[in-house]
Amino acid sequence: LCLTYVPMASALFMNKSINLKEGYGDKLINKLAHWYEPILVWVLGKKALIISISVCFLIVSGVIFSKMGGEFIPQLDEGDIAFHAMIKPGSSLEEMTATSTKIERLLLKKYPQIEHVVSRIGVAEIPTDPMPMDIADVFVILKPESEWETAITKEEMIVAMKKDVSVFVGVNYEFTQPIEMRFNELLTGVREDVAIKIYGDNLDTLAKKANEIEKLIANIEGVGDMKAEATKGLPQMTIQYKRNRIAQYGLNIDDINQTISTAFSGTSAGILFENEKRFDIVVRLQEDKRKNIEDIKNLFIALPDGHQVPLSEVASVSYKDGPMQISREGTNRRIYVGINVRGRDVESLIGEIQNVLDDKLDLPSGYYIRYGGAFENLQRAKGRLTVVVPVALALIFVLLFFALKSFSQSIMIYMSIPLSAIGGVFALWLRDMPFSISAGIGFIVLFGVAVLNGLVLISSFNDLKDEGVTSLRERIIRGTKERIRPIFLTASTDILGFLPMALSSSSGAEVQRPLATVVIGGLLTSSFLTLIVLPILYNILESRKQKEKPRKTPPLGAIATVLVFALLVLSPAHAFTQSPTVNSVDEAISIALENNKRMQAGKSEVLRDQRLEKASLNLDKTDFKMQYGQYNSFENDFSVNVSQHFKFPSYYANQAQLNDEKTKATELKWASNANELRKQVKETWFKTQFLIAKKNILLYQDSVYLKFQKATNIRYETEASTLLEKTMADSKVMELSVQLNEIESDIQIELSKLSLYLNTPVLSIPLENKKLELSSDTSSFDNNPALQYLSQQIVLLEKQKKLTASDALPEFNIGYFNQSMVGIQTINGVEKTVDGKTRFSGVSAGISIPLWAKADVAQIKAAAYEIESAAIQADYFNDMLFSQQTQALEEYEKLSYSLRYYEEVGLKQAEILQSHAQKSFDNGAIDYVEYVRNIEQALSIRIQYLDRLQLYNNTIIYIDFLLGK
Repeated sequence: LCLTYVPMASALFMNKSINLKEGYGDKLINKLAHWYEPILVWVLGKKALIISISVCFLIVSGVIFSKMGGEFIPQLDEGDIAFHAMIKPGSSLEEMTATSTKIERLLLKKYPQIEHVVSRIGVAEIPTDPMPMDIADVFVILKPESEWETAITKEEMIVAMKKDVSVFVGVNYEFTQPIEMRFNELLTGVREDVAIKIYGDNLDTLAKKANEIEKLIANIEGVGDMKAEATKGLPQMTIQYKRNRIAQYGLNIDDINQTISTAFSGTSAGILFENEKRFDIVVRLQEDKRKNIEDIKNLFIALPDGHQVPLSEVASVSYKDGPMQISREGTNRRIYVGINVRGRDVESLIGEIQNVLDDKLDLPSGYYIRYGGAFENLQRAKGRLTVVVPVALALIFVLLFFALKSFSQSIMIYMSIPLSAIGGVFALWLRDMPFSISAGIGFIVLFGVAVLNGLVLISSFNDLKDEGVTSLRERIIRGTKERIRPIFLTASTDILGFLPMALSSSSGAEVQRPLATVVIGGLLTSSFLTLIVLPILYNILESRKQKEKPRKTPPLGAIATVLVFALLVLSPAHAFTQSPTVNSVDEAISIALENNKRMQAGKSEVLRDQRLEKASLNLDKTDFKMQYGQYNSFENDFSVNVSQHFKFPSYYANQAQLNDEKTKATELKWASNANELRKQVKETWFKTQFLIAKKNILLYQDSVYLKFQKATNIRYETEASTLLEKTMADSKVMELSVQLNEIESDIQIELSKLSLYLNTPVLSIPLENKKLELSSDTSSFDNNPALQYLSQQIVLLEKQKKLTASDALPEFNIGYFNQSMVGIQTINGVEKTVDGKTRFSGVSAGISIPLWAKADVAQIKAAAYEIESAAIQADYFNDMLFSQQTQALEEYEKLSYSLRYYEEVGLKQAEILQSHAQKSFDNGAIDYVEYVRNIEQALSIRIQYLDRLQLYNNTIIYIDFLLGK
């Protein structure tokens, strides 16, 4: 529009006659230029001072920004309130309904600002938001604030509500807003603002650690409502059999289970036909006889002799707490502690929580913590900004270079970006706003406008230079005065345009305010510093150019190529990195050994121990001692003493040997982890191969079933077949569809595990469903790194024992002293008066003998027992390896025989079945039902072969793992 519409509109509507009279705008701009010129002249003479002040402001703004905190997006005021009311897990619907009704009546009675209150309990007909019966979502719909009779704010009302509803004993609450609660759950899986997610295996341990986290962070500022996810507490009726009593009565557990299942769940006892309809006849107790635990206790069990005894005679029936729910994320069990943030930004709160948990929370091995919710969204958005912002700035730089054809001037204009950021940061700080993604977008907008103003000013200087203005000072003063109007108008229009957003208090204003605040604050400093700092930088640059010899300008295309290449190279790596192609299991193992974080950590441990080998000769610190005063006579003397302490020489040799063995042990530990990782990668790779091959078979079977379904539908419509045949075809198609969905999910699970092992994305792998070969030598475990590590522990303990023994040997020290002895001294039989300039020196030597070595002897004996224990453990591990290998070889022989059958007979029979069925059906010799049955038989043989091949390969992988191959 600037290149088309504006010229046309100017030609149509602008006054054709030239009016030289100054308007109000001209007078205002001339007044600004009159004020600005002496300031510009002064700053051109104070270049170092002005640049230093600008750099100081930039540093201060950087410090402020680092401590500002952050959040994903500012919290919107929805106008209504929502909160969760939670009672004891396992409570009934009636109890929850009564509790929520009491809460609703209390709120309606005490707060006239409330229009109505509604509670939602349980699961809707379409279960998009499953929830137990012991939790209610309470929605408090408020009247418009203009109709409120009191001056209370919404925040004050929430605080008062929490206090009022706390009178109901045994009820916990979490306050939020309706839309915010729902979107938090949709985006992150939790209803609260922040979730501290704990991953592990044992539910009891997870619940215990969640309770510990609650106690540790409860008093941190900003933690509002807090709740740990309930994983246990659901009462269950448990039957524990008394086996001795069951034996006395001659019963068996299967019969008792059948009786209980029939009484309370029902069992089919026959079939009732009504025309073509068929109904199962189900036998079970009447509803009033299966309501409580006493009904189970009084259930009669038939004895073999025809008598009956109640269930309580042969079993204990009681209530026990069981798991309420088991949450998973990825492949791990998970529990979370949900937090609603009050009066603080999310980023600084999470930072403080992390510091507290790192210092005070002790997690077992295999358990770890992740932070979700709004903080997770903030981290994702920041990661995206680290890609978007550099790319945008690099593209702006390329466009600047094409406009100016000068690398140095493009860099100079880029100085507008940090200068504009100063105002944006200070504006956020003055308004007490944390950094958010809304503010981040404001910075992007600000950078563009700031660069535009710089381009306008530098272009003016270049135009004057082309017109023949050679005086640098004149060029700067004229150029800035001519461009003060567009710079001032650009900044003022943007500031005035964003001002309503910055001051808005309407719906959605919380998101608008940070963006507008950044733009307004940044433009204020950017406009000022552009008119002050940029002329200084231009002056410095042009002054240097005039002193230098003219150089040939490099071709524009070559520089643009370099800039584009730099953009690709310097941009964040993850923005352009593609997932590597993994073509074979050997290549996958190689990538895993290189990229896996556990292996990288092991390499760091090896490097650490290798570095510690150089610290074997660790002498004690040298003692320096000075003494001044009356220690020889009434005169003041001065002495200097130097002494060094040494252990017995064998100690240092033993220390070096111990450090060397420690390095070997760490290397063997790394090798053991590598052996386990190879096994995991192989198992995952071949399981994925098996699943892909099975999926291909099922896809072929699905195409056969679809044709069968289509044929039966046509036959049924033409009354050539029965409803039974049509229903069978439909059920086969649906059943196979379910199997395909399940196997597709299984493939994605295995690929995600492979990605974890390789520490890189793996989207797919080629199909190579091959058969592994058993190693020729399976008789020795010498290459098993875990066994080698245990053997190395024995060597390590022996070296430690030697070091302990050498530490109990005598120790030595030598010294040197130099001192004055002011006064009358006898020297060579003659008494002389000496002063402080005369020095007396000597050496000393000593030995420290361990007379009380009882503790050292005890440590040496204890080390001997520890060596003996380590040797026994190594022998046991060797025996265990032999036993496991024996079992694996037996399994290998069994599966080899089974595979030979399928390879020599079974697969050929499947091929014959499939081809003959196809030919017979094409010739009309068999109908579709017989054709499908034969195809099913053939495909079943192929799937059974794949099952045996998968088990066979896993056995080979396990044997290689035991042998360390």
